[in-house]
Amino acid sequence: FARGNDSATRQFLAAALKSLGSANDAAVRARWALVLGFLADSLASHGDPAAAVATYRKAIEIAPRDPRLHLHLGLAQAQAGQSADAIASYQRSLSLDTQQPLALVNLGIALERSGDAAGAERSYRQAIAVDPNEPLAYFNLGNIYLKRGDAAGAIPRYERATSLNPSLSTGYFYLADAYARTGALERALDAVRRGLEFDPENADGRLAEERLKQALGVR
Repeated sequence: FARGNDSATRQFLAAALKSLGSANDAAVRARWALVLGFLADSLASHGDPAAAVATYRKAIEIAPRDPRLHLHLGLAQAQAGQSADAIASYQRSLSLDTQQPLALVNLGIALERSGDAAGAERSYRQAIAVDPNEPLAYFNLGNIYLKRGDAAGAIPRYERATSLNPSLSTGYFYLADAYARTGALERALDAVRRGLEFDPENADGRLAEERLKQALGVR
């Protein structure tokens, strides 16, 4: 693998594939792409996004029409801080398979980070259209509403996200923030406490709980 960029190595592998015939060629390519994809996944999960990006690119050379590889390349690029490249990879993945809610969610996140809030919102809504039961699409759409000062609009999105994934602790904390901004302090306290059930060590959550208890005059 370390010599994958070496021209002689590439020529040898190409010749080996040719000698197998077209039927075996496809099977071998699929196995190589799978192995490289697993290796890249491992590199990304162990905090080496640069190596993961390089490895996903090698896998894509072998299987250029695999949408999963392009999606995971985008994730690694985002992890490496390569937002523009990540957007291009997500878009390529979606051009190969439009029915990918998580690809749409991650495209939205990348667009939002690049300053395109309108594009991000469209992407989250498209994710919901593809899969109305994807909690992260509702959660991130709620964030769009909250960031533009529409807490009332954010609330039903966060409520939907947490109903679909009751262990989404961050969703409860953001829901509590939205409730508090609308003056619904008791609901905010309930939401914070639900979040702390799943993430009891969350310092911001504990601080929010104490402040809400003080505001409500409860222990």
